[in-house]
Amino acid sequence: YDKEKPKQLSCLLKHKDKLLCGGDNDIFIIDINTLTLDHIIHQAHNERISCFYISENYLFSGGCDSIIKIWNLSNESKIECKGHSNTISSLLINSNVLISGSYDCTVRLWSISSGKCLKVFQGDEDKILSLMLLPSGMIAVGTYKAVDIWDFKKGKIFQTLECFKGYVSTML
Repeated sequence: YDKEKPKQLSCLLKHKDKLLCGGDNDIFIIDINTLTLDHIIHQAHNERISCFYISENYLFSGGCDSIIKIWNLSNESKIECKGHSNTISSLLINSNVLISGSYDCTVRLWSISSGKCLKVFQGDEDKILSLMLLPSGMIAVGTYKAVDIWDFKKGKIFQTLECFKGYVSTML
């Protein structure tokens, strides 16, 4: 890491005692207890990193290069998921399926083991900004000025909540 050329921080995620930072196209893993840099994944993406998700065995990263990368933390292998045509904005896991949202107005389901796209759901005309798994198994999808509740079993939007004056960029 070159301290003379600091990276622009684009996303941040805390997981247990680690802090993951997306800086330009590199991933930095910092130990929170010692405040030391544990690991750097150089050139993780071709463009800026836009989002992260982490599970016990995998780190998932999405970029402005329209690619999702699945990093196996136990053997350091990676799988690329290609299919989106714009920035990846949000990632989450449901069982063994990776769910991604993108500025290309789609939500995609991916196999974690192979990186193969399992299904594509086309949204309306708004970019997908955020995703949240609901207790019902449906997915809340944040867009410009609305939250769409998607029923993936039926393959369509179940309900739209249009009560916002701005972007719904984060849902916790």
